[in-house]
Amino acid sequence: MNAIINLKAVGDIMLGDHPVCFGHGVRSVIERHGFDFIKAGLGNALTDADIVFGNLETVLSNNGLNPDLLASAELRGRPEEVGELAAMGFNLINVANNHALQHGILAFEETVDNLVNSRIEVIGLADGQRCEVKRLNNNGVEILVLSYSQRPEKYYKGKTIPYARVTDDVILSHVKEIRKDSQSPIMLSLHWGEEYVNYPSRSQINFAHSLVDAGVSLLLGHHPHVLQGIEPYNNGVIVYSLGNFIFDKWQRNPRETVIFDCRLNQNGVVDYKLIPIMISRHHQPEIASKKQGEKILKHLKKYSEALKKIEAGRDEFIDWDRRFPELAEKAYFKFRIQSYLYFILHIYKYKPVIVFGSFLRSLQRRLGLA
Repeated sequence: MNAIINLKAVGDIMLGDHPVCFGHGVRSVIERHGFDFIKAGLGNALTDADIVFGNLETVLSNNGLNPDLLASAELRGRPEEVGELAAMGFNLINVANNHALQHGILAFEETVDNLVNSRIEVIGLADGQRCEVKRLNNNGVEILVLSYSQRPEKYYKGKTIPYARVTDDVILSHVKEIRKDSQSPIMLSLHWGEEYVNYPSRSQINFAHSLVDAGVSLLLGHHPHVLQGIEPYNNGVIVYSLGNFIFDKWQRNPRETVIFDCRLNQNGVVDYKLIPIMISRHHQPEIASKKQGEKILKHLKKYSEALKKIEAGRDEFIDWDRRFPELAEKAYFKFRIQSYLYFILHIYKYKPVIVFGSFLRSLQRRLGLA
């Protein structure tokens, strides 16, 4: 019987306060109630796997922190949370994403150093233009892990980005080169796509197929903050977006998520199952109730069945290449409007300095200054 390795994967982990939830977001809840409060609804859902993967959508550092300045304090977790992630079971963390450098290179480096010191494998670091390749060996199975971001870098002005952010061609050539030298399964973490859209673009689907054809066994996508479809394709499995896992989004769609629970052997993915998770109003990922779980899986089935329609350009996805950018823009605009409404309705929750900072930032954006 072939050796088996169990891998569980989740979406975005954000242990700070989103600017719209500043003062009552994830970091604030942890400071008030402790980290055990955040993970209370998970039980042993993650601790029994050989590999537990997540995308760290924040730094875990107080380097340069000004707690009363929104731009300095938002989306920033505490360094001690590194140990809490390890205790939850995480041993594989991606840092190649568009928020990794939001608070500067020193905060990023501290986060990476602390993760490594906690015996968490860090993926997505740049090795020249390409990412570093991690070789994970468990239960007699070797997995080669790659990680890339395809989202714009908005925060860092230095010449060399310390995480791997490249084009489709570079990623594809890297996979092909690795496949020539090894037959071990390749797992690829990819920060890509558009926010708040439950469907990928057709170009994403085509690229994902090309990656599997080149040798990727498991593609794990993140960034959209909502679930997207899952597709077994040829000899691989494509998870287009894992959505959120620990986050302080307040709408229902970004709070629906899953733990992707799969088994791999030396030939690739053997099988997988989905554990439905509902993120509570207090930002806790919790094992979904039966009713909630059925709804989440029903939604995910819908997203997954749409993938072939998108590829073929039929039914409601006719002319998808042209319509997709407009739909993505509308989805983001809808989120912005919801953010403004949430802020106004909950303005009593914010310190005056944060209210002033938020209005100032909004004005700067309107004037094209931020």
